[in-house]
Amino acid sequence: MKFIFCHIENFGRLRNFDYRFADGLNTILHENGWGKSTFAAFLCAMLYGLPAARKKNPAENERLKFRPWQGGVYGGTLLFEAGGRNYEISRVFGTRESEDVFELRDVETNLPCFDFSAKTGEELFHLDRDSFLRTVFTGQQDCATSATDDVNALVAALEEQAGDMSEFSAAMKRLTDAANRLSPLRQSGSVARRAKEITRLERETSRGEEPQGRIRELEELLREAGEEETRLNGTLLTLEEKIEGARREEDDRRRDLKAAEADAAARSMRDHLLGQLRSRRRDVLSAAAVFPGRVPARREVDRYLDLCRQMDRLEEQMQNGQLSAREQKRLTELEDLFPEEMPLQDRESLRGKKLSLCFVVAAGILLAAAGAAAGLVYGSRVGAGLAAAGAVTAVSAAAVYFGRGPAAAGYTKTAAGHTKDAAGHTKDAAGYTKAAAGDKEDAYLQEYAYLREKEQRLETIHARWSEIRRPVLQFLHETESRDVPGDEDLYARLIFLRDAADDYEDAVKLLREARDQLRSLGKGPETQEMRMAQTSASNIPAGELLKDDALYRILALQQKKADTLAELAECRRTAAENRRILEELQTQQGEQEENLQNLRDLRVQQEADTLLYRRITLAAKYLQKAKESMSARYADPIRERFAYYWEMITGLSAVGVYVDADSNVTVEEAGKQREAALLSEGYRDLTGICLRAALGDAMYPEGRTERPPLILDDPFVNLDDGKMEGALCFLRELSEKYQILYFTCSHSRAP
Repeated sequence: MKFIFCHIENFGRLRNFDYRFADGLNTILHENGWGKSTFAAFLCAMLYGLPAARKKNPAENERLKFRPWQGGVYGGTLLFEAGGRNYEISRVFGTRESEDVFELRDVETNLPCFDFSAKTGEELFHLDRDSFLRTVFTGQQDCATSATDDVNALVAALEEQAGDMSEFSAAMKRLTDAANRLSPLRQSGSVARRAKEITRLERETSRGEEPQGRIRELEELLREAGEEETRLNGTLLTLEEKIEGARREEDDRRRDLKAAEADAAARSMRDHLLGQLRSRRRDVLSAAAVFPGRVPARREVDRYLDLCRQMDRLEEQMQNGQLSAREQKRLTELEDLFPEEMPLQDRESLRGKKLSLCFVVAAGILLAAAGAAAGLVYGSRVGAGLAAAGAVTAVSAAAVYFGRGPAAAGYTKTAAGHTKDAAGHTKDAAGYTKAAAGDKEDAYLQEYAYLREKEQRLETIHARWSEIRRPVLQFLHETESRDVPGDEDLYARLIFLRDAADDYEDAVKLLREARDQLRSLGKGPETQEMRMAQTSASNIPAGELLKDDALYRILALQQKKADTLAELAECRRTAAENRRILEELQTQQGEQEENLQNLRDLRVQQEADTLLYRRITLAAKYLQKAKESMSARYADPIRERFAYYWEMITGLSAVGVYVDADSNVTVEEAGKQREAALLSEGYRDLTGICLRAALGDAMYPEGRTERPPLILDDPFVNLDDGKMEGALCFLRELSEKYQILYFTCSHSRAP
């Protein structure tokens, strides 16, 4: 078998890459990072596909590791020759193995072909993927190898029986797992665990007493306890009948005694109740003396107390809403400017008039100033006239602004006439102050309205307070003998009245009860006296009991009944304890029988598992011997080819280098064979390279035409310079038998 051509659509960093293979040695020499290992992995993937992996780390998941860096179709094609025919493999890889697409075509007809399945490598080389990576494919820094079942089958020239040989490890694993599950030497082995259980059951069953005799004894005791309980219940019934008869006799005697004493007791009780009635009548009169007029009810006093609480809340509102001294003063000032009796429309008119007067005052002042300036410029006579006119105008307007009544208004009218011309001269100057005066007037009016509203709200609250206070005062005048001053604590007075009303109601209630008791006594004196004269036997002295036969008999019978009850309770307690012990013994007997049966079953199963364990261990032993015997038949050819390649690369004798029947390499050092894993990295790679070539020769001798191409990803990177010439000779000799794909990044390691 040989590769002819490949096309990589997208695989790792390689994209739209073509390569045509030659016979013999194909050297792919490129720098690090070019994609040599990716190319080698692509060839393996085309033969075996990509393994399924769930790991998230790309270094451990080939599907993630070689997913196209630039995107696009993930896969390519491989053209190869096998059995004298040319085939083309096409693969497209998905994120999961179930999404992969495989197609095989016959190149000559270009039709789909079914000579090989998606497991093309296994069907061509009779090697699974793991065996392929251990022999035919040498990855970078991965020269170490070992024989697998597939390798052993091919080396032994047992292709027809390769399935049997390849199942050795699986069969041995199943035998080992079965032996471990049964092993008497492992704590987790079923034989060992069952042995402990058998020992425990033997110990428990051997020390357990036979409970059958004790069970019969307890059953007899329970029968006797039942008979004793029946007897004691009969005794109790008889005693209760006797006690009931003695009580009836005692009741008759007491009834006669009470009838004789009833009249005297009734008279004494009536006298007592009459005295109590007089005392409670005095209490009622004393409680009513607090009120000169009518006595108020508790609900009525509570209603006026609620009004007092409302007054307290209104007083708090008045306290919070009261005008401060500064606000009161400011309100007085604003009332002079805006009379309270003036309607709102008159206030607006007045505000306009006063605003005009402000303009006149300002004009007068400006005119006086202009006159003074003109006196300096044009002469004292002209300036004096203007100044005088301005002064008169300003004084007249101010008098009207701050004056009250028609006299002031008339005076300002005349003054305004004299200053008409002057006001005309100052018209422009007054215009500048008009807006400012209007804004100031609005601010005064808003402030006045706010203070008046606050004052009116306070007056409204006060009016409500006075309205509530009037009925409270009226109520106090009706219920008290003196007038209540305005500054007195009304709430405290009402509390006093409420307590007095409560006392009065309590006294009346007690008086009513005394009357009802006296009336009841008059209706049924004997019944009342019987309730008062009830006397139990426990209040009679012991000496009297001895003199009274009925009482003495009742006490004696009750004592006997108590003793019988105690005896019955003890009988029941003993029976309950015996019943509990009996149930435990019966349970113990059942468990003992169950343990004996389990012990018999476990012994039978233990004997069967022990026999099975011996048979499994013998089968594993003989299977291992058979495998070693078979391996020993082809171990010599592998050792010979290994020694041949070893001496070719190193130039040294292979004496002291050993290959055992399992294809494991050891090297004799310091008088003892050492495993290859203990050698230097270069010698470890050297043993792996030689062993891979020896296994390849053993698996695919000259008689077999389908030799696989060897894929070598820079296997000599750890060899020293002295061994490189032998390594290159090794490559050239192998290329005469195999098609070789040799990847390297160094010219010194290139043939």
